[in-house]
Amino acid sequence: YPGLLSPPVVVRSVVSGQCRAALTTDHSPFATVSVGFAGARGWNVPQPDTETFAADRKTFERERRRLQKSLDAIADCRVKIALLHYPPQPFLDILSGAGVSTCVYGHVHVNSLPDDEKLAVFGETLSGVTCYCVACDRIDFTPVEVSAF
Repeated sequence: YPGLLSPPVVVRSVVSGQCRAALTTDHSPFATVSVGFAGARGWNVPQPDTETFAADRKTFERERRRLQKSLDAIADCRVKIALLHYPPQPFLDILSGAGVSTCVYGHVHVNSLPDDEKLAVFGETLSGVTCYCVACDRIDFTPVEVSAF
């Protein structure tokens, strides 16, 4: 999706307000925090009685497997952040089960269909995962600060 990419997301410690690398050497509570980023494209929930149901279901299930595999790779990280293109609501069971604290996603642009608009949350906690829709036009093409730990 060239041209539709969201700006970078800056992850900061809410305790100190300073940017932190994956591993730090000071004596703060986050001195040995490992931060893992995992992600997948995601997909819409397949709708029965549509001509695309079979293909959508296949894609949806593949994206669930990809997300789980990606999260498995960061299982040992203390802080887990998920990056998706599509909204995370259909994947919250996987995200929550893997201990993801934060999910950043796009896809739901300004003036989307009403059912899609409901999926555009910013800073709301869903099933224990704080979610941020950062579609570029929703955040005025400006990087936003996301607190992940």
